[in-house]
Amino acid sequence: MVEEKLRFRRRILKLSACAFAALCLGSKGAQAKSAQASVAYRASPNGRESCANCAYFEEPDSCSVVSGRVSPRGWCNIWSG
Repeated sequence: MVEEKLRFRRRILKLSACAFAALCLGSKGAQAKSAQASVAYRASPNGRESCANCAYFEEPDSCSVVSGRVSPRGWCNIWSG
C-alpha cells in the first residue's frame, strides 16, 4: 500500500516537472547564448571550477548558456556548481 502511494506520487511529480518544462520552453522559445568574450571564457580552469563540473556544461564540448565550443577544462565567470 505504501509503495503504491510512493509510485503514484513519483509519477505525479514527474508529470508535473515535464508539464512545467514544456510551459517554460513554449513561452520563452529559444534563448540566445552569451558570447564567450562577454562571460570571460578561458580554456583553463579556475582552481577546482571547470566547465566539466559546471551545471551548464553539455558533453562533449558545449554549454547551454555560452555559444561556441567549450573545453571541459575551460572556465567562465558564470560557472555554476
